[in-house]
Amino acid sequence: MKLLKNLWRLLSEGRAPYFVAMALPIFLGAAIAWARTGSFDVGMFAVALLGGIFLQAGTTMANDYFDSGPAGDGETGWQLLPPQQVLQGAVAFFVVGSMIGLYLAALTGPAVLLLGLIGLLSAYSYSAPPLRLSGTGLGELLAGLNLGMLTTLGSYYVQVYRLDGEPVVAALPVALLIAGALVLHGFQPVKMQAEIGHSVWARLGVRAAPAVYGLASALAFILLLAGVIRKILPEEALLALLALPAAGFTFLVASRARLHSAVRSAIVTHLSTAAFLVVAYLLHGTLHGGA
Repeated sequence: MKLLKNLWRLLSEGRAPYFVAMALPIFLGAAIAWARTGSFDVGMFAVALLGGIFLQAGTTMANDYFDSGPAGDGETGWQLLPPQQVLQGAVAFFVVGSMIGLYLAALTGPAVLLLGLIGLLSAYSYSAPPLRLSGTGLGELLAGLNLGMLTTLGSYYVQVYRLDGEPVVAALPVALLIAGALVLHGFQPVKMQAEIGHSVWARLGVRAAPAVYGLASALAFILLLAGVIRKILPEEALLALLALPAAGFTFLVASRARLHSAVRSAIVTHLSTAAFLVVAYLLHGTLHGGA
């Protein structure tokens, strides 16, 4: 019951976009599997989604704890909970999410376990010592790969019981765009001040924010186009280019040093790209019947 209360609190305190960012790649992986095979296991999908929700909740609480100060002795943003209870909540979410992963692995194969272990370790290391990858560039990239590629690939795997290249290529733009949003978040003055001496973004300075985001978003859409041209992705995937103006708007807002607004716009860009890809595969499956 306490887990559910904490989960509801995460959603009600403005953390919902992070859960949507996690859920959409799960929808994408299942949509790719359905478009290519014509089959959809709703039970496997639901269990994978539930596991993703718990792991994301654990990641969010762990980040709050380790971002609160040395050894978690500052404010966590959970004003009604002492820091140690926030950490305990994170561990509980991770344990439940891992148990769900073990259940899926028992039903489908060890690849789920490997993907989940990589995701769990890198998610924990994002803010936690000794690695504390947040603000290093590598942390943002790994977080993007977790929320984008690994989640999509895992969702695809539990539907078809095999690993293929298409979900990886489809998910790379999603991964790069969420990484870009995290980079913009790291460029915010409050965040840079908290991580000075550790964050590469603090060393680069706020003026570098639009260039770094522009590079990530440009690469995302170039990879999308390349995937379609190479016929790895279906032509319907070009629907995701409808999110390109949102990426351009994010770049312009970041260029004006309005980073809080730029982060929100970057999240919208990422979510809309992922949503368009889901729609694209549903459309492809409808038109071509599992081809």
